[in-house]
Amino acid sequence: MFDFETAGPLTQKNGTLDASIVEPIQIACVMVDPRKLSIIPGSEFVSMMKMVDPSRVNQKALDVNHKTMDEIMAAPEQGVVWKRFAEHVRRYNPKNGFATAPI
Repeated sequence: MFDFETAGPLTQKNGTLDASIVEPIQIACVMVDPRKLSIIPGSEFVSMMKMVDPSRVNQKALDVNHKTMDEIMAAPEQGVVWKRFAEHVRRYNPKNGFATAPI
């Protein structure tokens, strides 16, 4: 399972959710054993991400996710976090692109 925290609310554009105006500020996941449907011990991944464009922050979103701009801007760059996340997922799904554990 995976989850994102963002610095703004998702909005609707032409009846469809539009994520183009928000930035992820945190990603987290756990791996689930596909047979037991239980969380694989030690499979947790959590990382904050630095915003690319801090002017897009929405204070209401920060109030909901309890993050501060200081925390966000001190976090690793998004590219670094995405690379770490992809490496983490690959550790649990090493068979030529076939998933061996869902996220």
